[in-house]
Amino acid sequence: MTDFEGIGDFDSSDPHERYIAHQAAKGHSVTHKPPMFTQGHYNALAKEIRELYPAHIEVSKSRAGEELAAYRTILVVLALNLAKRFKVDNPRFDPVRFLDACSPNVDLYPLSELWEDADRDS
Repeated sequence: MTDFEGIGDFDSSDPHERYIAHQAAKGHSVTHKPPMFTQGHYNALAKEIRELYPAHIEVSKSRAGEELAAYRTILVVLALNLAKRFKVDNPRFDPVRFLDACSPNVDLYPLSELWEDADRDS
């Protein structure tokens, strides 16, 4: 018998509905929606951003240097926006830890230091 057998007409592929049904089958009351992402999701996204961040290339004043600076800025803004959304979705989410995980080198690129400013702006 699976966790969902015997609980009525349960037939959903929606993860939230499955979670609610699973909790109800165990006799638990569910009053809030669970976070959409898990720590594994956060880590996977941070890794993708970290590996895309061109830390090993110096920014010059050439056209290519300007494009590189813009590319870095886009990744930083993406990381900050994701941190804001994740914090809303999950109050236990640690944006400072996430932003540090997005950085290819926390000493050279301390992205978490941007959180205070980002948090104040929202």
